[in-house]
Amino acid sequence: MSSTNPTDAVSRPTTWSEPSLTDWISAGAAIVSTIAVIWALFYARRQVYVWRTEARQRRRAEVAEDAHAALYPPGQCVFEEG
Repeated sequence: MSSTNPTDAVSRPTTWSEPSLTDWISAGAAIVSTIAVIWALFYARRQVYVWRTEARQRRRAEVAEDAHAALYPPGQCVFEEG
């Protein structure tokens, strides 16, 4: 009966080889895409904040106009002359 070492069936490199150009390109592309996704998320979050602020300001202006129209009917405005 012969004993076999389980690691004999797996071929492992005895030394590390230098990474090839395609390995470097692949790693660089992964880094760049990760940075792009993070930047896009921050930009999108900022843009949503801007849109919410603009919508809030529009709504406040509409409410102010409605309140002004309810309190001062046309022709009775405080700021009108005459």
